[in-house]
Formats: sequence, C-alpha cells, structure tokens
Amino acid sequence: MVLPTGAIIRGINDAGLNLFLHHEAGEENAVLSPYSIGSGLHSLLLGADGSTYLQLSKLLQPTEAPHIELEKISAGLVKTTENTILRISNKIFHQHDTILATQFQKVSTEYLNAGLMAVDFKDPQLNQLITDINSQVEKETNGKISNLLSEGIITAETRMVLVNILYFKGTWKHKFKKYRTTDREFYIGTNRHVLVPTMQLEQQLRYAESDDFQSAALEFLDTDIEMILYKPKHNLKTLLPKLLNHEAVDNAYEKMSYQSVELNLPKFLVESKYSLKGALMALGLDHLFDDSVADFSRMTASGARELTVSEVLHNTFLSVDENGCEAASATASVMRLTRSAPIGPEPIKLHLNVPFLYMLRDKKSGVVLFVGTQTTFSGAVIDHTEL
Repeated sequence: MVLPTGAIIRGINDAGLNLFLHHEAGEENAVLSPYSIGSGLHSLLLGADGSTYLQLSKLLQPTEAPHIELEKISAGLVKTTENTILRISNKIFHQHDTILATQFQKVSTEYLNAGLMAVDFKDPQLNQLITDINSQVEKETNGKISNLLSEGIITAETRMVLVNILYFKGTWKHKFKKYRTTDREFYIGTNRHVLVPTMQLEQQLRYAESDDFQSAALEFLDTDIEMILYKPKHNLKTLLPKLLNHEAVDNAYEKMSYQSVELNLPKFLVESKYSLKGALMALGLDHLFDDSVADFSRMTASGARELTVSEVLHNTFLSVDENGCEAASATASVMRLTRSAPIGPEPIKLHLNVPFLYMLRDKKSGVVLFVGTQTTFSGAVIDHTEL
C-alpha cells in the first residue's frame, strides 16, 4: 500500500522514468536513479520562482509542502544493518560571497538534510576544489562513483553546486548458490549470443505475467526494497514506452503473487554517466538553462535573478551477483552566474537470456530508486547464421 507520500512519489517516478526513456532506446546497458534525480530537481524547486517554478512543478507535480514529504520518504528508506545499507546525502556547495536566502537554507538543512558548504569557485586552485567535492562523493558511495565533476563543468563563474547522493547495498533474502552459476547463452539478436555467467534459483517469488512481459521480484534482507526484473515477450524497445511510467509500474506490481519460479539471472555490472541537460530541456525545463528567463531568486538573500543552471550531471553504478546488489548514484546541478500465471506442479521458467529491464523499488512507498536495462555483455559473439 502506498503511503500518503504517493503524490510526490508519482512525480519523482514519472520524471525519472521519462528521463530514462528519453536517454535509452533499449540498445545499451544503462542505469539511472529516478529518486536521486527527483531529489535534485526538488532542491532546485525550493529556490525557483516565476516560469522556472512553473516548469519544474509541471514535471514534478509537487504537493503543497514537498520538502516535508521528501523528508518522510528519506526517513523511510535510510537503513544500516548487517545485511543492508542505504544512504542518502544532499550537499550544497555555494560561493562564499553568495548569501543564501534564509528560507532556502532552513528548508535545505532541516528537511532535506543538506550540508551547506561555502567555497570559492574563483580561487585559482579550482582543480583542488573539484577534487575535494569528487572525493566526498566517492567516499559516500563506497568508492563506486568518482570524478562526478570535471574541469570545464566547474568554472570561475560557478556559484552553486547541488549534489544528491544515493548508495544502496543489499543482501538477497534468497541467495543464489555460487556452484549453480554457469555460462549460459544471452541473446543479443535473433541469431547472435554471448556466453555469460548466469545465476540460477528455484524459489517462491512474487511473479506476474502479461501479454508483453514476465516479471519477478527479488527481495533483500532487512529492507522493503526489491529488485523487479522484466523480461519482454517481444523486444525491449517496444516494452519500454509501455512500462516506464509510475502508473504502469504500480499496476504491474499489484498483479504480482507468490509463485514457484525457476529464475536464471546473469551476473552484471553497469556504470553510466549522463549529462541530463538536453533530456530535461526536451521534457520542458528549458527555462532552467536560459540566462534571460531563469528565475532562482528564492535561493539567494538578494532576491535577484542571478543564477542559472548550466548543467545537470548524473553518474550511476550497479552490480548484481550471488550475494546481492550494490548500487550508487550522484546527481549534480551546477549553477552559474546568470545563467499472473496459474500455480502448477512445475516452476514457472523466467530465464533472462535476452535484453531485459530491471528496477530497484521500495514496495512500501512505491518510489523507484534505480531503473536500468541490460542489453549486452562483453565476450565472443557467436553468430548462428555462420554456423
């Protein structure tokens, strides 16, 4: 059952899933964090006004007090146990002589748990500052994300960098036995495949099936987060537009029930680096990046329209093996000076041997933490047409 935060979660999920759809056509390995991106955009919303606020509101569909709702979501997600770690961190690096508005500071620190750090982007030793920010991100993602920011992205005209960090490491409730992992075919085309280490599990899992896909949910210990796997019945390209929205994901999840499933899942690791500027503009957020109309006057004490978003960067990491899943994301907004099948005697076969979609989703709130596609693997390609 979705908690009262459902409205804001719908906005976060739809924005993130839409961004993923704009970036990926199911042709490459990729992973993105709707929650991290949504949190970053909500930080911008806090300081936005005028048409800039309206554009962000249209995409995010915020509640009357989104910062309070975000605090509830974050509190429900964060966890540290022997089996599960989930960390969420927000950081705002601002030019030391750019005075932040009192309300923006208050909401950012009290509700978004953001650390405010005054820095000097005009310092000739700017590279050291970039290294320091990257080191903080790397530390909070257990070394999984490095070099989020680079020279050229951060310049002497930069006035603020808003960073959202999300790190998750979970242990499967039902672990895969290592001795059962064997090389199996993964098809990357009608007549082509590669051999990849594939894990095997026979277990009662939440399972659903439609005309378009088979899906199953893998649970983790000590958390409500699950990894949901979707195998297309036709092809991944046609599945993505049908499934990548909040309502479709929720509807598919509601149809799941426990079934005996024979699951084959390849081990995989994927890293993605995005500039989201173009995709955000395509989704209607062009005013954020336009010097002539960008309005973030509620961020600074002066109340002037002196800030423009120059770039939104998003780096992600996700790996899956016999023990569990590890995932991390970091989103940075850089601001510059203006600027179901029936139960049977045999287990249902769900063999993920073709390009597939996956999500890390919190079943209690419904928020999607990560969404990704696994479409190919390295290794020798075997072409059946040549056999």
